[in-house]
Amino acid sequence: MLDKPAVFRTDMTTDLDGSNRVTGIPLALRIKVGHGGDRSPFAGAAVYVWHCDVDGHYSAYRGGMNGGDYAARSYLRAVGVTDADGTVAFTSVLPGRYQGRASHIHVAVFSDRSLAKRLLTSQFAFDDADADALYGTNPAYAGSLRNPTYNNRDNVFRDGVADQLLDVTGTASVDAAINILV
Repeated sequence: MLDKPAVFRTDMTTDLDGSNRVTGIPLALRIKVGHGGDRSPFAGAAVYVWHCDVDGHYSAYRGGMNGGDYAARSYLRAVGVTDADGTVAFTSVLPGRYQGRASHIHVAVFSDRSLAKRLLTSQFAFDDADADALYGTNPAYAGSLRNPTYNNRDNVFRDGVADQLLDVTGTASVDAAINILV
């Protein structure tokens, strides 16, 4: 996915060519990247974000665990470049939950838009109660409510989410923000 120039975008609700818009609760995701040493803003970092759709399916994958063949799709994937304040924002939809995983968003941070030097790969978590409350506001997320995988039982988050927990506000549309250091 990262070799396509069109992946540099901030609205990730469609395939790279603009087709096949995904639906769900609107999500405005803001990520602020800082330097680990002095915590100063990291301007010009490339931030790659990807997550599943409302049904727990990932674009660019096929197979039983993914619920079908989505290999030709590219929705809910984007790379943005941080501004002078170290911030990048994405327009997306609230990800669903799937068997074995709590609600989450994947992230990789690169030193610049060449994507040559990866500095961090991680995942962001949602508070379990917040996720359940949000899923309860939209019938499209019924499958996520039936999947009782929470952070304390998730194979990635069960050791704790303190540094990976998104700050979430809103219900009809959601704002989520996090600060990370690289």
